[in-house]
Amino acid sequence: MIESRIFRLARRLNPKLNELDGQRQMIAFLQMVPVMVTGIPALIALVWLVLATDLGVFADNPVVFGILAFAMVLSDQRSFTFFIATKDGQDLPTTGSLSGIVMWSAALIYGPSALWLSVVPVTLRMVQAGRELRRLNDNVFWQPLSQLTQLLGGETIVSLMGLALFRALGGSYPLSGFAADDLYPAILATGFTIVGTMISLYPLVGVLNAYIGSVDKASTRRWWRFVWLMMILITPFSILGALTYSEGNTGLFLFYVVGIVLGNFLTYYLSETNIRSRQRTREMTQLEALGEAILQGPPDSSALPELLTTYVAQMYPNYHCEVRLFPREQPPVPDFHLVNVSGIRTVTDDFWQRVIEHADPYFVEPNYTPPDMQGVYGDLLVVRILDANPDLDANPQTEESPACLGAITMLRHRAARTLDALPALQTLASQIASAIRRAQVHAETLAHQKVAQELAFA
Repeated sequence: MIESRIFRLARRLNPKLNELDGQRQMIAFLQMVPVMVTGIPALIALVWLVLATDLGVFADNPVVFGILAFAMVLSDQRSFTFFIATKDGQDLPTTGSLSGIVMWSAALIYGPSALWLSVVPVTLRMVQAGRELRRLNDNVFWQPLSQLTQLLGGETIVSLMGLALFRALGGSYPLSGFAADDLYPAILATGFTIVGTMISLYPLVGVLNAYIGSVDKASTRRWWRFVWLMMILITPFSILGALTYSEGNTGLFLFYVVGIVLGNFLTYYLSETNIRSRQRTREMTQLEALGEAILQGPPDSSALPELLTTYVAQMYPNYHCEVRLFPREQPPVPDFHLVNVSGIRTVTDDFWQRVIEHADPYFVEPNYTPPDMQGVYGDLLVVRILDANPDLDANPQTEESPACLGAITMLRHRAARTLDALPALQTLASQIASAIRRAQVHAETLAHQKVAQELAFA
C-alpha cells in the first residue's frame, strides 16, 4: 500500500514518468524515491542548520575550514566499496568513505557550523552527476537532488540532534579534554548519531528493497550487520580527533585529518584492486562456462546468440558493450546484435562498416562520444571477430587476411583502464570465431556424408 502511494506521488511530481515504460520507468522512479522519503526531514535539517550556523566560526578559522573542506572532498571522491555475497551468488555493494570522521570531529570542536563541511563534497557530486546524466540524455534533476536530501534528511539532521544532546549533557565547544565529565557527553552524542543514522536508513532501504525485490532477506540482514559494524568501529575515532584539538594544538588536529585522508586513500586503492580482481575472476569464470556451453550445445551456430546474450551480460553486468555478428553464408554466421546495459548503443550503424574495413585485430577510439549521449564518455575499445581459418594459419605468407565475422565494442570511462578488458574480449572473440568455424566444419561434414550416401545409393 505504501509503495503504491509513493509511485502515485512520483507520477504527480514527474508527469514524464508516465511516458516511460519498463526498465527506464523503474530507474527514473528509483531516482525519485530518496527525495520523496527524505525530502521533509531534509528541509527541516536545512532550516535547523541555517539557524544554528555561526558565521563567526568560519571568519575566525578560514584556513582550517579550507583544509577540512579539501580533506572532505578528497575522501569523498575516493570512496571505497565492499561486497556482501548473496545466496544466489550476486554481490551486494556497500560504498563509503572516512569523511564522516573528519566532519564529526570538526562538529565536536566548532559546533553545528562544521556540518556544512559535509555539504561541500555532496554539492560537487551533484554537479558531476548532473554532467554525467546530461551526457546520457537523462533527467539531471532527481538523481543529484536525491544525494542532497539523503545527506540532509539522514546524517545531518541526526548530527544536529546529537550535538543538541551533547550540549544538553553539559558538553562545550571545543571538546574540553580527557576528563570523564568532558568525555561522556561526547561518547553519548556519538553513540546517538550512530544509532540515529542507521535508523534513518531503514525507511529508504525498505522502500527501495520493496520495489527492487532482488535481494533475499538473509543477505539483507547480513548487509545491515556489516553497515552497523562499520559505523560502530569507525565513527568513535572522531572523538580522538577532537581530543587532539582540545590540547590547543590545531596543527596536531590537522595532522590527524591528514592521517584519516591517507587511510581513506589506502582503503580506496585496496578496494579498487579488489574490484578489478573480482572482474577478472568473473570474466575467466564466464568465459570458461561459455566455452563449455558451446561444446555441449548443438554443433551448428543456432544456439550461439542465446549463449552470448546470457554470458556476456554475466561477464559485464555494468558495462556498456555490444556484440555484433555480420550475417554470411560461408562460414555460416547468424545475424546477431547484442546491446548490453539498458539498450545504450556504443556505436552508430555506419561504424560497423569501418570495423569490417579496419586492418588491426583491435583498436581504440579515444575521447569517444556515443550516439545516445551528448558528450565524451571515454574510450571505445573495439575487438574484431576474425575467422578462425586453419588454411590461413597454415600459410602465413599469403596476402589474404581473415574475414571479419563481427566485432565486440566496449565503452570505458575516462577514469578506467581501457585495455584492462582487452584479454577477455580477445578470448571472447576467439570463442565466437571457433564456434562459427565449428558450425562450418559440421555443415561441410553433413554435406560430404550426403554426397557419400548418394554415391553409395547410385
